[in-house]
Amino acid sequence: MRSSKRLSWIGSALALITLAACTAAPEDGDQESTAAAQTAGAKTVARGLAFPSHLIATRGGFLWTESRVRPTEPGQAFTFASRVVTLASSSSSPTTVEELATEIEDILVDGDDVFVVQAGKIEKTTLAGLAGGDARTKIYDDRAHFDPTAQPVQGMPDGVASAVVSGGRVYMLRTTGELVSVAADGRDYTLHARGEGAAFGLVVKDGIAAFTTGRMGNTMSRQVSRLDVRRPGAPIEVVAEESYAYEWRGAALVLDGDDVVYGTRTGVKRFSLASGTASAIVTGFSSVRNARFDGDTLLVLGKKGDSEGLFSVPRSAVGENAPVRQVMPLADGGILHALPDGVYVTTNGVRMADARAGTIAEYLGTILRLDRSALR
Repeated sequence: MRSSKRLSWIGSALALITLAACTAAPEDGDQESTAAAQTAGAKTVARGLAFPSHLIATRGGFLWTESRVRPTEPGQAFTFASRVVTLASSSSSPTTVEELATEIEDILVDGDDVFVVQAGKIEKTTLAGLAGGDARTKIYDDRAHFDPTAQPVQGMPDGVASAVVSGGRVYMLRTTGELVSVAADGRDYTLHARGEGAAFGLVVKDGIAAFTTGRMGNTMSRQVSRLDVRRPGAPIEVVAEESYAYEWRGAALVLDGDDVVYGTRTGVKRFSLASGTASAIVTGFSSVRNARFDGDTLLVLGKKGDSEGLFSVPRSAVGENAPVRQVMPLADGGILHALPDGVYVTTNGVRMADARAGTIAEYLGTILRLDRSALR
């Protein structure tokens, strides 16, 4: 998951829990997002979106993906369809450039190359090609290496959960714990390790991978591990074991220099990729949805006491007693995206037509842009 990150399939599945409980009228959702934006001096870039994610800056603006619940028969599992949307800097009207019958797990950018990650495959294109809806080249087919009829682990569909590009290779963490990679052109498939349990969250730098595996339930337990992918047969080293609430976005691993940052049930931790030493950098939260450093500021989407929203902490002051400032109240914040012109926050929300059947009358997601000066 990129700042991700990035909806993984887990994000989509857990989003349904939010869907079933969300009955706000569309006017209420719009008013809340607008009020939140005004509080932080932010701008509402787009509204009425279906779980927006994967924001990427382009030369003429930026693009993102959306995930919509597909109609299903009663008793059947929910599935998602995706679309790629662009918005020019000079326009206020987004344009859908592609629609897919399956969900996009992530979009990876490496120089001029762009990799579109889906559960069963990864396709390669360029940024211009993605924005233009051009045909893509498949570089990885999960069915060529794993049994497509395998039983799901803990109810998870079999396939790619998270992917990253590093050192000219595309690394993939599968939902069932396998860490694999291929060259950027699809050659040289390598199985690096077999983890255990539900897998999500992956970063790789300088030949060292960090990833998470866990078990799902009313609460989730998780192992954060590291692996030297340069050494065939290298053992998986468990860096930390966490128990935290059902907040899938907090499980995202985010690179910060040579450190990895991730959310826990009560705050934010980081560890060194080189040494594997973990430490708390913020505590006192009751949940963390997403966390990342942006320059000299740690940004946290979560809940602290009775306050919920976006919080900031100076990098120079991080620690167990770090001063935490609420930047913006927000009850439905999704993912933080750091782009060149500002920090973007996606929000989620729907108005249900039939919660039992999962029928959605209207999507209420938004994209907010915050000026960095308001975050310091």
